Formats: sequence, structure tokens, C-alpha cells
Amino acid sequence: EGVFTQDASGAWTRHDTVVKLVPWEVWAVDEPESFAALEAVVLARDAIVVNPAYAAVLQSKALLAEAWARHPRHALLLE
Repeated sequence: EGVFTQDASGAWTRHDTVVKLVPWEVWAVDEPESFAALEAVVLARDAIVVNPAYAAVLQSKALLAEAWARHPRHALLLE
């Protein structure tokens, strides 16, 4: 029913927005249970993730290699 944290006194706080600093692909491989739990929260629209999973595609180095292959020597790409 959302994303919660517990403080030292044992009280729980619900968070509507989550900022994720770990890359999606690392998290999905290293922590599949927590990844699946966050996926369920996001799909239920109980929280918003600031860096959505589709960003992993745009951050992929394989995508950059493909862009270079299709547009060699483009001014906005490095070899």
C-alpha cells in the first residue's frame, strides 16, 4: 500500500514519492524481491518513482553504440 520507512521510535511514515539512486538494472539483478515489491507499488499507483524504469533504456551504453552505428560522426555522439 505504498512505500514506508520506520524511525527509531518504531513509527512508520508513508512516502508518496521515491527517489532511487541505484541503476534499475543493478537493482533488478541484485535485489529481485525489493525490485518486485516496488514494481507492485508503482503499478498500483501507490507511489511515484522519480527515475522510472524506462530511463534504463535511455541510459544504456548499447543504445549509444547503436546510435553511433546508424549515425557515424554525428556531432552529438562520441565514437
